[in-house]
Amino acid sequence: MFKGFIFDLDGTVYVSDQLIPDADRVIRLIRERGRKVVFLSNKPIQTREDYASKLTRLGIPTQPDEVINSTFVMTNYGALISDLIVLLDEVAFHSLDARLAKTLLDAGSDNVHRTHQQIADELGTAREVVSRQLKRFEQKGWVALGRGQVDLLNRAQLEKLSRN
Repeated sequence: MFKGFIFDLDGTVYVSDQLIPDADRVIRLIRERGRKVVFLSNKPIQTREDYASKLTRLGIPTQPDEVINSTFVMTNYGALISDLIVLLDEVAFHSLDARLAKTLLDAGSDNVHRTHQQIADELGTAREVVSRQLKRFEQKGWVALGRGQVDLLNRAQLEKLSRN
């Protein structure tokens, strides 16, 4: 059996401001059986909140997070592409040691509770590379390494390196 159902809105659930006959009953029965229901629209004119409000008004109680429209998809896709461009820029134009120093400083604490693998994933590199570089930082007295933790000992040096 399906875990969930996706319904197109205009013409499938309603037409204009009229509910399609029995659409509310079908959706209620699906929800009562513990299945997820999501509504889809390719119209960017209304917000997810607008669609949820309209469905609720027509007798199908709906939360905005149960509605996906083209604006929502493009916004999330745009954010994903933006993050990818930033990562590509960092990998292509900044040295790993500078990126690592910046990542440690951006953690907001002198005690960074992350594994080498988590840091490597964030930097888009291999764990072994991060471990070697952290070992160099430790040998210079800039950090102290512990299991799943990096303690920052010399923020000034890390900040200087991160600006290179």
